[in-house]
Amino acid sequence: MRFALILVAASLLNTPAFANDDEEEYEFDLEVLGDAADNPGDWTFYFDEITLVEGGCDGGGGGAQVGLPVTFDDAAVDYDLVDFGDPVPAATTLVADPTNAANTVASTNKPVGTPVWAGTTVGGTNGLAAAIPFTATETTMTVRVYSPDAGIPVRLKVEDAADPNISVETEVLTNVANEWETLTFDFSVQAPGTAALDPANTYDKVSIFFNFGTDGDTAGDKTYLWDDVEFVGPGAGGDAPVIAAPTPTQDEANVISLYSDAYVDIAVVWPTPWSNPNNTTSDVNIDGGLTKEHLGVDFIGVEFASLDVSGMTHFHMDIWSPNIETLLVKLVDFGADGAWGGARAAAAVSTIRAPLPGRM
Repeated sequence: MRFALILVAASLLNTPAFANDDEEEYEFDLEVLGDAADNPGDWTFYFDEITLVEGGCDGGGGGAQVGLPVTFDDAAVDYDLVDFGDPVPAATTLVADPTNAANTVASTNKPVGTPVWAGTTVGGTNGLAAAIPFTATETTMTVRVYSPDAGIPVRLKVEDAADPNISVETEVLTNVANEWETLTFDFSVQAPGTAALDPANTYDKVSIFFNFGTDGDTAGDKTYLWDDVEFVGPGAGGDAPVIAAPTPTQDEANVISLYSDAYVDIAVVWPTPWSNPNNTTSDVNIDGGLTKEHLGVDFIGVEFASLDVSGMTHFHMDIWSPNIETLLVKLVDFGADGAWGGARAAAAVSTIRAPLPGRM
């Protein structure tokens, strides 16, 4: 459907009295047209907020200022999503969740031509209705994300809406493709080159960047869905490691790497769909080193393709925790058929015991 808006200056026959929320009717005499060339002062008009609206202006342009949690489901809220990027910005719209038509989510397209930093701000220039209540130990936000690719960085930035020089950014990687997952952003672990979190500051503006660091020409046209931007509070806080795990020294020819900056990793699913759903897994940056962060750990599964490990004798991992005392690591041989529930040859269990807190 196409529309055309034609504005014609004409003589106003009546002047209605304005009242809040009232509809007013105007009558114009189109036989008495304006003479803008010879008499511009009498034929000057100002127009603003010209929209096509069905049933009122619910949820945009005049709605309530957005606050946390951001759900995109409240028609009375003005989410004021502002895209940015030069020469081509991201493009965000509200759409139906492909897995639940009753749920409304944000859809951000990062097309060809977008820069590495293209993204979207929630709340526009005014920001959120209230500041995010960060403290020294409550530093975490979550966002549900539906990405076309696993392993792409998603960056979240919070700042002072009145002072763009006050901000903090953090970044995690997606774990799955074409599925919803909840990403946890711990602002006590800021992205390299960005300012540290200062709970004394005001942070009342949120921006999200998908596939941060990769431009649209390189990645191609990609669309990301997101929903439920929330402040969840407790994070690593002061109990997070500040020094990266030591760089391993083993020869790469003698290593099968599941997760490391020093080696080429094999393909893994981490966490698996059968991991405890109460666990939260994120990739965070610790002193320049990418690190797996697990919150609320019960059991976590990691799967990979069948490997010949007959020549391997040791399993190595660096661990840091502020509070747990025992960690069990179980390696399972699926057997010749490579299937769970089949004829498994062995299951080796190794227990790492105290002193574990603070170890890396």
